[in-house]
Amino acid sequence: CRLRSPLTYFEVHRRVLSKMDEESLTKTVKLPTFSGERKDFQIWWVRFCAYASVQGFRQSIGRVRDPDLPSSEDVTIDARSDQGKKQLRAKRANAVAMANLTMAFTTEALIGMVYQAQTSLWSSGLTYVIVDALHKKYIPKDLVSKIELRRELNAVSMKKDDDPAVLFVAISGIENKYNTSM
Repeated sequence: CRLRSPLTYFEVHRRVLSKMDEESLTKTVKLPTFSGERKDFQIWWVRFCAYASVQGFRQSIGRVRDPDLPSSEDVTIDARSDQGKKQLRAKRANAVAMANLTMAFTTEALIGMVYQAQTSLWSSGLTYVIVDALHKKYIPKDLVSKIELRRELNAVSMKKDDDPAVLFVAISGIENKYNTSM
């Protein structure tokens, strides 16, 4: 029986604990759900991005197609090549993202976006199609949106006995909407 050096023992122990911490973190972070209401989108999207980061599919929730995704869901991928490994990771991340988006949506209209993301080449759907549709619907970049944000800002007021923090929270929410829509 060989004795291990204390450094090796502690290094192995640290790695085991680190892996356990990572696993418990991914289990404790809850999937945020989305109501389909414009007022809820900004907060839901930030939370969903954080959830995606923890769960390991953040790279799949962009507005454009992941360049590593294969041409179709059923294409044969060489898992031994570097390109094949990238394609497998991208394919898995897309599948996990599609599953999580589907579970996060709580209305028929949102589930309709899932159906629209399914194609003959990708029967389980392409995440970027949904993400782009969500951004076009909930964070439009047109003049009407700017006018709506200006109205929201004009409606913010503070009465004599109100807490100024409430005013700042309201302005911050409008600022977040404005900065994301530009």
